[in-house]
Formats: sequence, structure tokens, C-alpha cells
Amino acid sequence: MEPDSAGNTIRRTEKGVKYVVFTLAVNGSKAKVYCKQPEMMPEIARRQGQEAIAQVDVVANGKHPCYVLGGFVEG
Repeated sequence: MEPDSAGNTIRRTEKGVKYVVFTLAVNGSKAKVYCKQPEMMPEIARRQGQEAIAQVDVVANGKHPCYVLGGFVEG
């Protein structure tokens, strides 16, 4: 997970949507991964700046895919 210049992994849009920026291992590029589960915010904050294995669902959003965090995988 990639923290911003202030060291924060959890970010917000102007609409208040929370998201996390990940570097995806598949192609090495950064992608916004949205989280619809407020209860996951402490877990995301705990893992910020670390490598993690996450379950990410791809949701069709017009021409661009939208990545939604489903949870973290241990191990």
C-alpha cells in the first residue's frame, strides 16, 4: 500500500468516499482500491506502508474497471 506525502494510506474523494492506493503486483502500476466497509479502516491503517495480500473485486465502471477491497489474506 502506498502512503501519500503525509504518510496516510486512507484517502477521501470530494464526495467522502474512502480509498487506498495500492501498487498492484500483476503489472506493478498504482491503482485506487475503494473500500465500502468502514470497519476495515483500522486494519488498512495498521497495514499502511507494508506489503499485503488483499482480495480485490473488479467492478465494471464504464470503460474503466473499479477495484473494491474485499479483505486481506493472511499468510
